Amino acid sequence: GEDVHAAFPQRILDAIKKAAKIRSLWCYSEQCIPKDPAAPAPEAKQLHFMAECTDEQFVDLQRRLSQVLEDFHKKLSERPSNDKTNSKADRGSRGDDKEKRRGEKDKEKEKEQGSKAERAPPPGQHYRGPEAPPPWQPA
Repeated sequence: GEDVHAAFPQRILDAIKKAAKIRSLWCYSEQCIPKDPAAPAPEAKQLHFMAECTDEQFVDLQRRLSQVLEDFHKKLSERPSNDKTNSKADRGSRGDDKEKRRGEKDKEKEKEQGSKAERAPPPGQHYRGPEAPPPWQPA
């Protein structure tokens, strides 16, 4: 799947900052820490933003960031389902059906061959029964 950070490259942040007429805007996350020495310390590991702005500018900024995120999710949902970069969650029910069929095949195979315990090799030198101490303890 796509990383949500891809929705907020620096050129997008710069455009939002200019359009919202705010002084400073920083994007933070574990993977993305601003290089600007004037940037405040992050407040969390998750994706978040910090800005120097008025209350009115904040409302506009919030709307603009939300729109960018909405557009990002819309692009992801419009991708063709045969895209190899899609995760199971992105593929939707097609992936769920495949997983369900795989689980059914595994159950059928186990019925035919017996459980893993029944198929295990017979005890040999590698096996120490309850009468012997574990290999890391002297006999």
